[in-house]
Amino acid sequence: MTNFKPFIFVFFCSLLLLLGKATAADVAQSVSGPSSVYPQQVFDVTVQYQADANRQVSVYLFNTSNWQLHGSASVQVAAGSGSVTLQVPVNNPPVGTDYQWTGKVEELNGNQLSQTSQWCQVLFAPTTGEVEVTVDLSNPTGRKVNKRVMGLNLFQAFKPSVSGANGSADYKQNLAAMKPSHVRFHSWEMVRPGTSGTWVDSNGNWDFAKVNDVLSNAISFDTEVLINIPWPPEEKGWLNADGTLNVAHYLDFALWCAELVDYVNNTMQLNVRYWELTNERDGVYYGNCAELGKIFNLIAAECKKVDPNILTGGPAFEKPFAEHIQNVRDFMETTKETVDFISYHSYHLSGEFDHQQIFNAGNWGWVTNMMRGEWENISSRKIEFHHNEYNISADMRTIPDRVNEASMVFDAMMMVSLMNAGADVADAWNESDGWFGKLEGNGSFSRRPSSYLFEMLNKEFDQANIVSTNSSNDSKIVTLSGYGNGRMQLLLINRSEAEQQVTVSINGLDGQPVGSQVEVSRCIQSGGLQHTDVDYTTVSTGDGYVSKAYEVTLLTFDIGGGSASDYHFYSESGDEFQQENGFNSQYAMTVSSKSDGAPEGNNYLQLETNAHYANYAFKFPSTVNKSDWNQGHSLSFQLKSTVNYELKVFQGDGQSDKVNLSSYASLSGNWEQVEIPLSDFNIDYAQLKEIQFYNLWQTASPFAFDDLKVVASTNLRQFSVTSAADPADVVLVYPNPATHSLIVNAQGAAAVEVLGIYQASGIAAQNYQLLQEEGQLKVMVGQLPAGLYYLNLRIGNEKISKPFIKQ
Repeated sequence: MTNFKPFIFVFFCSLLLLLGKATAADVAQSVSGPSSVYPQQVFDVTVQYQADANRQVSVYLFNTSNWQLHGSASVQVAAGSGSVTLQVPVNNPPVGTDYQWTGKVEELNGNQLSQTSQWCQVLFAPTTGEVEVTVDLSNPTGRKVNKRVMGLNLFQAFKPSVSGANGSADYKQNLAAMKPSHVRFHSWEMVRPGTSGTWVDSNGNWDFAKVNDVLSNAISFDTEVLINIPWPPEEKGWLNADGTLNVAHYLDFALWCAELVDYVNNTMQLNVRYWELTNERDGVYYGNCAELGKIFNLIAAECKKVDPNILTGGPAFEKPFAEHIQNVRDFMETTKETVDFISYHSYHLSGEFDHQQIFNAGNWGWVTNMMRGEWENISSRKIEFHHNEYNISADMRTIPDRVNEASMVFDAMMMVSLMNAGADVADAWNESDGWFGKLEGNGSFSRRPSSYLFEMLNKEFDQANIVSTNSSNDSKIVTLSGYGNGRMQLLLINRSEAEQQVTVSINGLDGQPVGSQVEVSRCIQSGGLQHTDVDYTTVSTGDGYVSKAYEVTLLTFDIGGGSASDYHFYSESGDEFQQENGFNSQYAMTVSSKSDGAPEGNNYLQLETNAHYANYAFKFPSTVNKSDWNQGHSLSFQLKSTVNYELKVFQGDGQSDKVNLSSYASLSGNWEQVEIPLSDFNIDYAQLKEIQFYNLWQTASPFAFDDLKVVASTNLRQFSVTSAADPADVVLVYPNPATHSLIVNAQGAAAVEVLGIYQASGIAAQNYQLLQEEGQLKVMVGQLPAGLYYLNLRIGNEKISKPFIKQ
């Protein structure tokens, strides 16, 4: 037989030369563009590349059935690696699914060196237009912007190989970038031995080493955690053939769940407050969900024996819909004295669907309204409602629209609908996997478009009062607006699949000026978060804000702030900030203005935490000039505390850094001066947007500060706290924590009446007594279980609530 090996070698060498003079350093690494394309529009497409010399990076739109070109754009780049986003005009390709974006690295003469591609389709051409949005600041809806509905289910986090000490840095970094304000740990792998996400051994017993590795390392940001225990492992032998729990093992299952609560909260001391018991068992118990309620009651009781401070809820209804409503009613009736929150899921579409069908399915806040209505027919107890799984569909198949820009618009619309309905918590399914996630599930954990939505809303949307907002065409632009603390934020969701010009009118200003610049944060179609400013006149009376297809935008307006020259001068070289000119926000804190021995002026602020973690923040108006702040400046303030808080600073792009106050203060409980050089923070001072006091507490203790300012030898900018004394400040309640009794001291104020004591869940406590002793009111609390409570009081015509810990 003739030896063809030399010929084949020469042939392939020649072929490589003909294909171009590429080297290993000339690589088109990835191309990312919208998966749905429309004629006569311009689209952002991003190419990641590596270049060995000066090269040309190009993007092409090809019809793969005939390789006809329908759009292109190019840019020259220098040697090195990076990414470029090109605006690609598309001409008139026929509607179809046989298209691809092709990203190339080329020589400057156009010769191809490397290429990569991404599938896309051409759909019908939606219409552009003009949309008028009207915001009425004087008409609050009674709801608040609620970051707890901007939550995520954590699926990959169960795997030590992903989230543990030796897990994926990319996963942890990109999860932290989204910074979901609530996370739900849920995966059926948790109770399936042999899977990568299992938390049990081959016998179904808890593998606490894995639990510790995951919970100690998965989350590096501030968030509220819920852990779901879906059902016992089959290896325990506790289940009947039909999947129900054998009655003889009800208590075994309850004690097994309590073991995990005990380890996480008592051994690890993580104090996870929310525990969800069972997952989607309403199908297994269809027509008999009262029995599921009995199981819940037993588990909740055993779990609260090991930690009375937790909140227990469930049952994570798979079908919380009208045709199955009797299951919901039976469970609620059985658990009406014990359940702390009701949870439920929704997956909205099946089969094939287009983008408008997806967006129409993003208006499912009605499920929460239905759940609340059913509960109120059964009980007057205050509980929470958790819509803690939702997605476009539940099909276990690859559906591009569940992970592309259409998913981002759907997620945004769901959050708006859920906030308008007053849901307490909502979690999208999920953070990362191959079919649903906001991050890729192939091991790279790279970010998909909706991840930037979660980042923008969790980091930048203030938890303010929602005010009435009207869109002249909500089939194109969906809106939600929050107003408070001197600024109004307007969320614009472009569901039209086309570019829209949006003009904004603000009613209810009551003579207050609007800042000349509007801050713009926009989640772009191809994935990414961009920040810029636009003139208020352009948005309100000019050409309007241009909202591109599939974009979600947050516009921030300064209300009543004006320009820097409008501030009262503190000195010749600085500005004094009254509280209405700086924006402040608080989470899980009681904030009081006090005047007993203020170190500067007449008042200071006292903070008291009332949850496991809490924060208080000052936010700068966009009009403040920080360009002259440098490493010679410091944060200066008076401090009185025995508890170590973190002081965090944030840039406008969300980047942050922090220090521990224990490094700068004695924390003696007496007033002391604290100065922290700005150089101790790794940030751009000119972008400084927020200063935050943050505490992760084990034992609550007050924290007070005054005279917060940025100082230098020739420059002073100060926050002055000047609010009237709160009635809550007049009454002292001590000791806190309490073992046997609380003393209520009105300090000579009007008579104090005790209205009741309530658990954190809202359940009224019964086992306490009131005694009038030596001119003091005593509340005997020795019979109360340990935990967090609220003492509700009436002082004259005012009602107040004072938190305390019962040991």
